[in-house]
Amino acid sequence: MNRSVIGAALASALAVAGAAAQEGPTAAPAPPAAPRADMATQEAPAQERAPEAETDAVRRAPSAGPVALLRGLDKFSGRVETFEAPVGGVVDFARLVVGVNACEDSGDGPRVHLEIVDRARPDAVAFLGWMFAEDPSLSALDHARFDVWLLACKTSSGDAS
Repeated sequence: MNRSVIGAALASALAVAGAAAQEGPTAAPAPPAAPRADMATQEAPAQERAPEAETDAVRRAPSAGPVALLRGLDKFSGRVETFEAPVGGVVDFARLVVGVNACEDSGDGPRVHLEIVDRARPDAVAFLGWMFAEDPSLSALDHARFDVWLLACKTSSGDAS
């Protein structure tokens, strides 16, 4: 008998809570917060943006000068995308914001200094440091859904290193 009384009380409490949740005003989802002021304030003119239907990597700064040639993987969908990120600028790859601080080629191969922020967690930096094209596992992005790695550093003339 106690079980049936407890069960009935629990069922009525859940029904009341569900009705209250449906009747109450729902807050509109907050717009994605800017991960960092210096990364999210740059906005490219509309003619420089890649169409959303073609790619998730959206250019946010002009690509005059050296650029990092990066590849991104969405582990859930299996989609791989190659994109360019200008040094000193930022690009969007899926929900990641990728900022490139430096891209160099030394005797040990190309390396890039990146700052990556996930828009789902704008309060935390997902990656900050150097990535190496010759040994991507040495310093890798540790993310549950996405991988990003360096392929090459390119000069403004398009020469890859």
